[in-house]
Amino acid sequence: MAQALQNIEISALHFASQLLVPGGIVVVLAGLCIWLGGLRWLKFLAAGMGAMAGLIGACIFSDGSATPIIAAALIAGGIGCFVNKPVVIFSGAAFAAVAALVILTMPAIVAAGDLKPPAHRMPYGEDGQRKMLTVSESVVELKGELLFWTSTIASSVKQSSVATPAIACVAAVIVIGTGCAMPRFVAAITCASLGAVLIFVGMILVLLYKGARPLTGMYQMPAFFGIVVVAMVAFGACVQLLLCPGRTKKPQGESETSGGK
Repeated sequence: MAQALQNIEISALHFASQLLVPGGIVVVLAGLCIWLGGLRWLKFLAAGMGAMAGLIGACIFSDGSATPIIAAALIAGGIGCFVNKPVVIFSGAAFAAVAALVILTMPAIVAAGDLKPPAHRMPYGEDGQRKMLTVSESVVELKGELLFWTSTIASSVKQSSVATPAIACVAAVIVIGTGCAMPRFVAAITCASLGAVLIFVGMILVLLYKGARPLTGMYQMPAFFGIVVVAMVAFGACVQLLLCPGRTKKPQGESETSGGK
């Protein structure tokens, strides 16, 4: 697994700087806003989550043509605007299930030894200096890495015992059940979790451009970074619950006219 992570870090040296640096900064800023203020923009966040769910579903179940993919993303995003809290709660449940699968299968992936990472184009000029890929070529390489890790985790889940998907389903059910009783609390946890992940992703993109080894460092100290993520989620959720006002209910019997008359 260490070799597969090092492969990303070495290949990223050839990625377009326009993708890693501005893209990483934008992702970090978006993550900060969602991490500390997701409840304030819950409608827009739910629309984005709905559009993403529709996009993924259309890519899986359609023939890949643009029309059904765009239509599914627009319809799901529109639904998210009107039923924002249920969409965020179900997104939190899906997030919890995926996190459980990754945490439970990662030890098996590590124990299996080094993975066979996808081959990357690492061009060099005639002078022996590294040659940068274009933005579109860099996106293709990143897409290949994403598909590689997705298929690796999916294969590990298929080879694992029944307990692994069962635990993931239980985690999703717990989130949904808690969301029915405390929707604001679960929405805050979901926003804080998504924001923390985006912050890490953005920082990794920027550090990859600088030639650092962020993925190797996270691989060598998983417990430390796990504690950091949990602390960030807890802090972000508390800040949102304290600073993002909820809907205030009017006292019963009070009319909309001044003085209740």
